[in-house]
Amino acid sequence: MYSLIYLFVCLFFFSMREESSAFHFYDKYNAEVVNEGQGERPEAYSLSCDVIIKNIDGVLSSMVTRVLVIDQNLEVFHEAFVKPLKLSGNDSTEVDLRWESYYQVRTRLVQMLRSQIIVGHKLNYYLRLLQMRHPVYLRRDTAHFSKFRTANDSRRYSLKQLSKKYLDLKVDRFNITLSAVISMQLYLKFRDEWDREMQVRPLIPPLQAYAIFCETVKGKRQDGGSMDMLAKVVVVDSNGATVYQKMITPEGPILDYRSSATNLYPSNFTNTVPINNEREKLAALLRGRVLVGHGLSRDLKLIGLKHPYMLRRDTSTYDRFHRGLAPIHCSTLKDIAEHFLDKTNLQGPQDPANTAMQLYLQYRRDWDLHGKKKAESSKDIQYQGPKRKLITPVAVYYDRILVSTKLGQLKVIGRMVIVNGNYQCIYDRFVKPNNMEVLDCFTENTGIHMDDILQGTSTEDIKKDLVNILRDKILVGYNLKHFLLLLGLRFQIYYRRDLRLYNKFILPHNLKPSISQIAQRFLNVSLTPYTQPVEKARIFMNLYYKYKDDWDIFVAQTYRDLKMVSLNKLIGYSNSSYDNYEPVAMYCSSVTIKNWGLLGYQMLARVTVVDVEGDQVYDQFVKPYSEIVDYRTNETGIHPQQLLHGEEYFKVMEDVIKVISSKIIVGEQLSKCFKLLRHKVDWWLLRDISLFSPFKRLNNHYLNLKEICQKYLNLQLMNESDPLEKARAVMQIYNKFKHLWEVEIKRKHEVLINKAKMFQAFRNEKDVPQYNRSHLLL
Repeated sequence: MYSLIYLFVCLFFFSMREESSAFHFYDKYNAEVVNEGQGERPEAYSLSCDVIIKNIDGVLSSMVTRVLVIDQNLEVFHEAFVKPLKLSGNDSTEVDLRWESYYQVRTRLVQMLRSQIIVGHKLNYYLRLLQMRHPVYLRRDTAHFSKFRTANDSRRYSLKQLSKKYLDLKVDRFNITLSAVISMQLYLKFRDEWDREMQVRPLIPPLQAYAIFCETVKGKRQDGGSMDMLAKVVVVDSNGATVYQKMITPEGPILDYRSSATNLYPSNFTNTVPINNEREKLAALLRGRVLVGHGLSRDLKLIGLKHPYMLRRDTSTYDRFHRGLAPIHCSTLKDIAEHFLDKTNLQGPQDPANTAMQLYLQYRRDWDLHGKKKAESSKDIQYQGPKRKLITPVAVYYDRILVSTKLGQLKVIGRMVIVNGNYQCIYDRFVKPNNMEVLDCFTENTGIHMDDILQGTSTEDIKKDLVNILRDKILVGYNLKHFLLLLGLRFQIYYRRDLRLYNKFILPHNLKPSISQIAQRFLNVSLTPYTQPVEKARIFMNLYYKYKDDWDIFVAQTYRDLKMVSLNKLIGYSNSSYDNYEPVAMYCSSVTIKNWGLLGYQMLARVTVVDVEGDQVYDQFVKPYSEIVDYRTNETGIHPQQLLHGEEYFKVMEDVIKVISSKIIVGEQLSKCFKLLRHKVDWWLLRDISLFSPFKRLNNHYLNLKEICQKYLNLQLMNESDPLEKARAVMQIYNKFKHLWEVEIKRKHEVLINKAKMFQAFRNEKDVPQYNRSHLLL
């Protein structure tokens, strides 16, 4: 009875206090020092917020305007009025100077409530608006407490209903203070039961669990040795149902099927699939799920997948199973099952997956808790810097063949071989050129025959394979730039080890030594025309290991020098030089062609350039040099007969470069335009409406040209497929926002210049191993 009277007194005091002064607040946090960690149970604080909904640029947004924190004694611990992040024009005059910024309030709340229990109604909603993260086991949300919900009723009661049912308190109208006080009263009444439930309840809802088992056979390596090769993959769910089961094509000849253990025979390998085609499917299947198995590291390595350690449940490493089998000097899945499940009859490759799943389901609670404690203990370890990737070297060698294209004769890759750091051949493919006639295979030097090319792998499939093989690798080879260019791959210069560029292999009288000359001089190995590609790749790896330290320092310093050249070039330009350039607007139209067998490749079809007054300076169609599969007439307005009388591509490219030279280029998606033109322009000369900050919408999306014209120019494009009209519209936009645009470019330029100067000072002061560059030739 006395507690109820005390509650009414508190409610009356807080309601009177709210009505008397809207901007007065009592901040106990600033008057007292919060002493964390007193006692075994953290302090509890009730959090409540006032939220308004604003219509900003046509988007309804929720904003926090006031924050109130109450302690266990029902006293105000902290109170603050929050200035909205973005106000409308009518609200800007209502902002009081005593309002605090959103980020100041958020930072103070994070400091106050760290490691403390937070109580509230619909607490997750408030934390999301405040952009705060708080451990789930320290949250006490009245909307989620199981005591307030029956087993057959999943409804979430309002705070008004909860106060009437559990506190016998009828409140007609709620405000921020009443919400905080009633939430704290509910917590104090059911505190022990509530805390006990949060300790037992998992931090996240139970994730779906899958068990995996990989069957292997004994196979032959390229060097004649033996190795385990993946033969079958089985995945089952928690009900024991098979969700994935495939026979995998071995990477090499099979020496032993191990039929007594695997129950696999030659007849099982008639319908197999390559693991490269199944890797993405398995990754999508297992993503975000608990993965159970015996020897998971081995299975994942065979498949070529990565899985978070927090979601792995490996029976071969679980401490409970090791302690239970301490007298036994083995930890096979069969022994673990016999000891803990009494399941000894394992037959077929599906049983190990089901057995591992049954072990996990039987000890799931303790196992998940063990993983949680292990993760929390790892957080207490002192931070030792960012995690470094394990970078391993691979060597690539390729032979070229001569083909005929519409642009003339061209040498393309006919065969490639990749060797890993252990000198094992991990990739060997013949490359089949798409829609190109093979003229000469150079069989005497390459050993490639016409039949090998016709039965080879397409360029598209090889590119997909190389993306996975070369990830986190150092690439060693000869003329790597040409190799990557032919395949359309990008690879950082820092991780390339090109024999043609390493200065130790370059002599004053021979600036481009051949592979044979390098091998003879530095390894004393003589190469013949009959030397196998695999042996040449291994020679590359030998050269890298022999000069590894010196070569790595050379590449690192070359990379720094190239970066310094670009930074010095940036510093050399003056911001005032922008005024000396005349603006022109450019618009490029493209069609879809079939190039090198790849669909969706864009080809330049028309270029239009106008000056600052909107007068046409250049407008030319481009004659196609490949088969066109889509003219995109609805978007570009281009018809087949218009391209038949166009100029040659290289002539158009040369003319356009002359027109836009030393000028400010205005346009839409200019990066795609210059990709079609195969030309580079300094970024400070580009004015792209797709990147101008006033045209930015939510989620980093920008307005398109049609929306900008309607919103800022009150202009409706008459013909959206006319590039001339689009170029003139773009120039009008630039003329209207010219001053603001140039200020933004200059500010960005100044930031980059300051970074460049800081990098210079850091490089001069940093003590790094210096390389003897007296004979450096680049």
